[in-house]
Amino acid sequence: MVGWGNSPDTAQAVLDGYVNAAMWQDPQATSYMGLSMAAMAATGIPPGFDIIVGTLYEADTAQVYLEIMSN
Repeated sequence: MVGWGNSPDTAQAVLDGYVNAAMWQDPQATSYMGLSMAAMAATGIPPGFDIIVGTLYEADTAQVYLEIMSN
């Protein structure tokens, strides 16, 4: 099973082995990058590239994301 990883409950489930992996999408990065690209386009700079703001995490890195969400 893969879960939505933006919650402490899902991160803990990954650590406990109930969920195999979860998707983390940082809300600040998502907003900031989108606004930056819009500003570029508004000034004539073609934003011709992709920005990935999510990552799939498993038990070996779930603690990092659990700590981020717990702050």
